[in-house]
Amino acid sequence: MAALLAMSVVYCWPGHPSVAHASAWHALSHGLLMGAMAGLLGLLSPRRLWWALALAVMALGLLLEVVQWCFGGYTHIEWKDVLANEAGVAVAFAALWLKGQSLWKR
Repeated sequence: MAALLAMSVVYCWPGHPSVAHASAWHALSHGLLMGAMAGLLGLLSPRRLWWALALAVMALGLLLEVVQWCFGGYTHIEWKDVLANEAGVAVAFAALWLKGQSLWKR
């Protein structure tokens, strides 16, 4: 929870660089942060909850961008950040699913 709070503060901090004005590393960092959070939640949760968790983390990624737009001094939502967030979540849950598939076949 502390990591989620810290990430939320950083995301909403005024002057946080946007993908439109930053390197590919910025987009990658969005994906890695949201993917790491999604992967950790997935590892700690029963498989039957993964869809709900994936949707919740994706919604959080969008919500953080909306809050950043409303309170961070931006003129628009950074859709590239949203896409990077969602891609990170998708990759994390795909990796969990693949890991689960290999475990079932052992």
